Amino acid sequence: MLSKLPICGKVIMPLTFILTLFGCRHREQTGHPLQALTTDTFLSKWLVTFHGLSTSTFRKEQIVPFEKLLYRSPFGLDEFLSIYKPALTYSRDSSMFIDIYSYELGLYREGDSIIYNGSEAEQAITLFGKNGDGKRILFLGYSMRIDEVSWTSDSSFILVGVDMSSNDSLEPIIYLGDIPRQQFQTFRSEVSYPRNKNGYESPKLGRLNIVIK
Repeated sequence: MLSKLPICGKVIMPLTFILTLFGCRHREQTGHPLQALTTDTFLSKWLVTFHGLSTSTFRKEQIVPFEKLLYRSPFGLDEFLSIYKPALTYSRDSSMFIDIYSYELGLYREGDSIIYNGSEAEQAITLFGKNGDGKRILFLGYSMRIDEVSWTSDSSFILVGVDMSSNDSLEPIIYLGDIPRQQFQTFRSEVSYPRNKNGYESPKLGRLNIVIK
């Protein structure tokens, strides 16, 4: 039975017990850094497209700083939102949002239709702040692709995708975004998959009702 220690007329618990209790509660609050892969609606759908993939198959890689390059839209914010808003991913308090599609797709409005007329090979990830200003925080070449994004708190988010640099296989990758630290922690799967596997298409893209021209 755990003993209590009287000090100056007060009863306190042993320090080792307090530290142990704090550690348990901290682990309960933080959980596994990739826990959202199994609990988030969109991320879990991405995860199951890879047979046998789980949080335990990813290994931590490196810290990547946010690029923090000013976003330059070919049209104003209002026009941008009129096209992409259904596919944007907003933070839990709705003060920020992330765009993973506009650079690659280059959509534009023609009357009531949203038109697609070819895309870029590269992909840019843009974070928009409370005042509507956007900054590019990550740029990926043609061999890498971010498929989905989800917020894990008001100041952190997770990007999931694939590295296709190998000729005959692809590797799932993860970027954990930390806004206060302005950086990503990257992860890579220890398991690779055939390049011809069925891919993932975010349901968010389907909300745009794109017309191919």
